[in-house]
Amino acid sequence: MRHPCKLEAFCRAVNELTGLSRQVSIVNISIGGIKLRSNRQFTRGAFLKVEVEDAPAWVRQDRLARVVHVRRESSGDWIVGCVWGTSSPRVT
Repeated sequence: MRHPCKLEAFCRAVNELTGLSRQVSIVNISIGGIKLRSNRQFTRGAFLKVEVEDAPAWVRQDRLARVVHVRRESSGDWIVGCVWGTSSPRVT
């Protein structure tokens, strides 16, 4: 079951050399995954390190997610659907 929310977070692609995190909005979240709104496109299959600030107790503050779909909205923002990662490159 997805839970709609309006949380702000930061994320970055694990394999991105710059290590820069980008601000994103969490659209919804569940035990199986997360939907993000971003002004940046992420590649399907990429692993993202998602860091949630001021998260409720039931939301772990630092998670790894794998992008499973990406779609551009008419506003120009990207909707990024992810499942929680189970295996990935090393996160630093």
